[in-house]
Amino acid sequence: MTQELKDAVKAWEKLSMENSNFGAADTEPDGVFQRCLRRTLNGEDCKIPASASDWQLYSGIAGSAKAARDLTRALRSCIRVINKTPHGQMDLVRKYLEDYIWRC
Repeated sequence: MTQELKDAVKAWEKLSMENSNFGAADTEPDGVFQRCLRRTLNGEDCKIPASASDWQLYSGIAGSAKAARDLTRALRSCIRVINKTPHGQMDLVRKYLEDYIWRC
């Protein structure tokens, strides 16, 4: 399960770099991503970002809405993996995420 989560996180990171022209590789979208991961890990509700504004992208640039949708889809994949992790593997997922999440 940890590898599946690592792969999902890497997919989000790749998308953020591919959409860097919209600001997706900036600290703000990464902070949004990490906050959602932390809240999910802690069993809290997370307001899933959907728009360019939610992700704090450069919303005035054509294509930013698609970038936001792609980032949201990748975030949802990460959340699904966390939520379906069997209880016995949750310590490994927690360790990985606590090492990964540093912005919040």
